[in-house]
Amino acid sequence: MPCLHEISLKSINLPWSSLRGLTSLSLTQCSDSDATSSPPTFEGLLRMLSSSPQLESLKLDCLIPPPISEQHYPTVALPHLICISIRDPVDQCGALLAHLCLPDTARVELTPWFVRSGVDVRNLLIPVPKHAPPPAPPPPPSSKSSAMTTIHRTTSPPSLFTPNALLSLTSHPHTEHALRQIMAKVFKALPCERITHLDTRSAPRLSEVSWTAALRFLPALETVYLQCSAGTGACKVLRTLLDIERGPPAERGSRPRVRCINLLVIMWDRGGDGDSIEDLLGLLVQFLQLRRCRCWRSTTG
Repeated sequence: MPCLHEISLKSINLPWSSLRGLTSLSLTQCSDSDATSSPPTFEGLLRMLSSSPQLESLKLDCLIPPPISEQHYPTVALPHLICISIRDPVDQCGALLAHLCLPDTARVELTPWFVRSGVDVRNLLIPVPKHAPPPAPPPPPSSKSSAMTTIHRTTSPPSLFTPNALLSLTSHPHTEHALRQIMAKVFKALPCERITHLDTRSAPRLSEVSWTAALRFLPALETVYLQCSAGTGACKVLRTLLDIERGPPAERGSRPRVRCINLLVIMWDRGGDGDSIEDLLGLLVQFLQLRRCRCWRSTTG
């Protein structure tokens, strides 16, 4: 089928060597039927990818064979790739990333298995920085001292409003302390001055201690996404941002200067425990007033 350019398969074994000249490839649990007498090889996977240099979209799920230790493998260039999604054991994810050459603008989504502590993510983070997004251009001078709030009222899934992250890493720690270990290693490995957006909507149970630990690594943070419903932790994030804004002036240069807060309002159970919508609005007003006061002082000298 020489005119076939997009293919998506699940749980179907096929000859990997038959996949070539594609622009979109999605494989889930698809073993290499050419390797009948032995399991698929990491070299065979790289050979399959190199036969489609025009790939724009790539998704591999439960597919990457483990590489042979100390064996040399070629690097595969995919200069047209727009997005790549990998879901496999953490060592295989790291090995594949180490042997791919991607454009700076490619979106990378990683869902590695068995990442439950900072030690588990260490080898994966070696190739990740080279796939990090390029430095974001500085905001216009007129917008540095502004604070904006956007409110969505919807019953749609939050993922519909998730920004197009250039690098997304999923982990599965057993404790919040383990998550902070993972975050610390990730942020230390990445050029954090390039991270400008933070989506907090998938982490409703994190404490203010964890948010403080995360935000101190993000000096370039400009936009925060919050989900406003009972028990989602939006108030914890706002309290953390307020504590940062009220911090000592000596730390001002290393603190994130959030300029945009997006609120996704789904439903609020007035009879539930925890923070109320009034609590959230009160914190939001305090944050905006504090930012406005700071901006006025910096403008007037």
